[in-house]
Amino acid sequence: AIKGGATVVQLRMKDAGGNEMLRVAKELVPVCRAAGIPLIINDRIDVAVAADADGAHVGQSDMPAADARKVLGYNKILGVSCKTVELALKAQRDGADYVGCGAVWGTNTKDTTVVGLEGLGQVAKSTTVPVVAIGGVNDSNA
Repeated sequence: AIKGGATVVQLRMKDAGGNEMLRVAKELVPVCRAAGIPLIINDRIDVAVAADADGAHVGQSDMPAADARKVLGYNKILGVSCKTVELALKAQRDGADYVGCGAVWGTNTKDTTVVGLEGLGQVAKSTTVPVVAIGGVNDSNA
């Protein structure tokens, strides 16, 4: 991903246990740091802290953003998945540095409502934090 021009790497291992995810995160931290690329850990605040990653990304069923911010501290990146303007504004109030809005397109990994480009645009217009399109993004629609 870094060689391809990624400016951020998110470690997302939905089916992995904590030990495996921590092992991989600890391997990636120095690689990402050497390239000047932040490493964000998906869902697992504990792994982000233990690996000294650059931040974490939580969904609506994970640790609440306000609590995640307290655990991570204010010097780490916090992202929150949101599919509505209301959720995005709450995430912003709770300390999110960015919101991931989606699913913008259909995805095989989650059975979720598609917000589409219109929903993405509404969230982007309503918040002051950066908004990242998530869900079903690929090389043909990015």
